[in-house]
Parts: sequence; C-alpha cells; structure tokens
Amino acid sequence: SGGLVLNGAEASAGGLRAAAGMYEQLKGEWSRKSPNLSKCGEALGRLKLALLDLNFLPTTGTKLTKQQLLLARDILEIGAQWSILKKDIPSFERYMAQLKCYYFDYKEELPESAYKHQLLGLNLLFLLSQNRVAEFHTELERLPAKDLQTNVYIKHPVSLEQYLMEGSYNKVFLAKGNIPAESYTFFIDILLDTIR
Repeated sequence: SGGLVLNGAEASAGGLRAAAGMYEQLKGEWSRKSPNLSKCGEALGRLKLALLDLNFLPTTGTKLTKQQLLLARDILEIGAQWSILKKDIPSFERYMAQLKCYYFDYKEELPESAYKHQLLGLNLLFLLSQNRVAEFHTELERLPAKDLQTNVYIKHPVSLEQYLMEGSYNKVFLAKGNIPAESYTFFIDILLDTIR
C-alpha cells in the first residue's frame, strides 16, 4: 500500500479527531429546531463504526480516557433520543443497553449527564409499555431511592406503574398531560393503546 504505518496511539489520535469532527456535525444537525432525521441517522451509523474502530465501547476492556468516554456517551444519548423520534424501538433499546454502562459503571469517573435521568426514565417507560414489569423493577433497583421520590423523570414512570397495578387507568390517561419531556409521549401512547 506504500502508506505510512501508524502506531496504535497515533492511529487512535487521528481516529479520535475524525470521530470528534463527525460528532460536531451530528450535534450541529441534532440541535436544529427540526433536525433532519435521516442525516442524523447516517451520522450515527458512521460514528458507531468509528467508536468500534477506536475500541471506544467499554466492552473491549481498553482503559478509556474521560474525553473518550464523554464523546461516546454524548453520541449514544443522541442515538437514544433519535430512535424515539424515528419510532425505532429496537434501536432505542440497543442505545440504552450501552448507555447504562456509562451511567452506572463509569459514574465515579464522569460528570453526570444532563440527560441521564430523562433517558433512564424513558427506559422505565419503555419497559412498562412493553409489559416487561420484572425488568422494570430490576432497573428501579439500580437507582438511588431519592431519585424514585424526587426526580421528575423517574417519578413519572414509577407513578404510572402504580396506577396500572391499581387499575386506575383514568390516572394513566391524565399522566399523559403532565409528562416531564416531550419524548415520553411515544411510550405513553403505546401504553394507552395497550390499555384500550
């Protein structure tokens, strides 16, 4: 090939710059008032491959820097939110499975994400909407008691589950009117369809 052979560190530094550049493009598109979802989807696909190339996803056992972890976490968070706008449930579930690793396994090393509770709450709502109640309770056990009582994003699905248990379906309908984030509508609608 005649090209330069880079050592691992140089290759990953170049790869990191490329990934960071792609991420900036994704973020630019994503933060527009009405983002182009197919453009975001293409960028997410490319970034996922770039992260795998760089061994950024924590499964590889490589020690990752804070910068790398934050970049990967931000990308996965956009991916999870993008999946909801695309109404792509399997994709949402895949992004959340990876994100939970950042939220729980790396919580000592990383500053808390502004989206953490919103996405964990969405994940709880997702499990409820799929009637996966045992998993819902497993996820709740990972959260501090204080979040269950005071965090608006977590409290919402917790209350919904109580209403479902009590058979207070009118309260479930009312809960749609005071969702903590627009993205919650998607899974609440699925839940309401199930009840109907």
